[in-house]
Amino acid sequence: MILKEPVRLGRRCCTCAILALTCVVVLGGCQSALTGGEVATSSYPPVPAPTSPDAGSRQLPPEFPREVPVVDGRYRTIESDAVRPPAQVIEVSELGSAPLSEAVHRLVAAGYEEQDFLGQKTFFGPRHLVTVSESDNGFAPVLLYLVTPTSALSGFPAIPEIDLDSLFGDVGQG
Repeated sequence: MILKEPVRLGRRCCTCAILALTCVVVLGGCQSALTGGEVATSSYPPVPAPTSPDAGSRQLPPEFPREVPVVDGRYRTIESDAVRPPAQVIEVSELGSAPLSEAVHRLVAAGYEEQDFLGQKTFFGPRHLVTVSESDNGFAPVLLYLVTPTSALSGFPAIPEIDLDSLFGDVGQG
């Protein structure tokens, strides 16, 4: 019995020594990659960091209609091929809390009638149609105002106000 213990202890020491030697050899092969081996570079040019958009002005653009109330902030005219004059888009940044609610409140208080047009808050006024949406320019939340003179909308003044319930009755109610 006394002889078996030294044999087991010897095998354990030998196994540990072999494992340690194997680890040293394997990790030694990785060392060159970790300490200055050749680095493969991409064939793509480096991508510059995005820059924040022009901060805009505290004054509304001179061509923006003064009868359209907007929230306080910094104003920037947005140029787009999709929006042609006389329609205009302005972006309002550096907003306070609940900016969309404030925009809705100001437009309704000024006499604009709120409609939900294709999921967008749209306001009909005597001289302008205003669509307001909340967005993010990648750096901060913004409000976008799309303002179109009603004179530029074909048939707008002639659109009748019809209550379909009074015309057809309560369809589907019953």
